[in-house]
Amino acid sequence: LSLSLSSMSSNPLYIVVNQSDAPLIRRILIRNPTSTDFVVKILASKRIIDVDVSRFLLKGNTFATISLTVNTNEMTLFEMNLPKIDVFARPFTNAAQNSLREWVANDGEESEKQRVAALKLRISKEYSARDTIIDLPGGAQTVEANEWGYKNDGINDGDTATATRFDADTVTATPFDAIDAKMFNGKDEVAIQAWNLGSIQGWVKPLMN
Repeated sequence: LSLSLSSMSSNPLYIVVNQSDAPLIRRILIRNPTSTDFVVKILASKRIIDVDVSRFLLKGNTFATISLTVNTNEMTLFEMNLPKIDVFARPFTNAAQNSLREWVANDGEESEKQRVAALKLRISKEYSARDTIIDLPGGAQTVEANEWGYKNDGINDGDTATATRFDADTVTATPFDAIDAKMFNGKDEVAIQAWNLGSIQGWVKPLMN
């Protein structure tokens, strides 16, 4: 399958499926035509839609193929509220590692600024395409504020008159270990490998084509 990553079309609003007694298999192709790496989260209506991979890292200028299993027999229960698939994304940066871990692990922390697309599932007798294409970033923001602030309520510079010079004790400073060296060499890809003490695989699955 060959997809042009330079094509930035509007994301669709619906996935059309035909009524079927057996589960249907459909695919979402998520393209990232930007140079930014994104952490992607997919949330889908339970019982009706099963997503094979719902959290993953999508590097710049690549795409991911996500398989959906749709049980149309359950859709009659939701006639007034069509089942849907929400795709969210946040840019990956070293500064946002802790925030991204929390975001990946917990549902309900998503915001509209992170929403790439919202796809409603609709039963119809019209042609039902196997693949639906979504482009990042869609409606999601590509830049987030860094979380560098202190969390205490005190005044950090209240006693600067007696503050120790920042380099006063560099002779006895603890040297960087191997993990530190990997995390601070300025390369995102190495940082990803070192993330979470050696691997990002523990909480997010990279799909890089």
